[in-house]
Amino acid sequence: MDIRKRYEQSNTNAEKGTGMNFVEQTLTLAQLWDFENVTKPRYEVIKTNNRLLKMAELTNKCNEVDWSFFPIHKVSNYSKYPRQNLPNTEKLWKKQLIIPK
Repeated sequence: MDIRKRYEQSNTNAEKGTGMNFVEQTLTLAQLWDFENVTKPRYEVIKTNNRLLKMAELTNKCNEVDWSFFPIHKVSNYSKYPRQNLPNTEKLWKKQLIIPK
């Protein structure tokens, strides 16, 4: 479990009157001592001309892959807000994928 999840769980447990157990505390401290590695990005953004084809290629090789972002102006919950033409966003989000490092 990464440090962020342990802190979230610890905050939840603190509200109940309990905190991190010894193992969770030790793992958290170990991550903090190696803080430079904790803060490094754990993923890489790659650009491709055909996102779906590249995604299929990588997943067939058992690689984890995800979209880099989904434009908020395409989310139905935000459809009631004013919109504008975003040609760069439209081009970019269709050409990026995230893969773990």
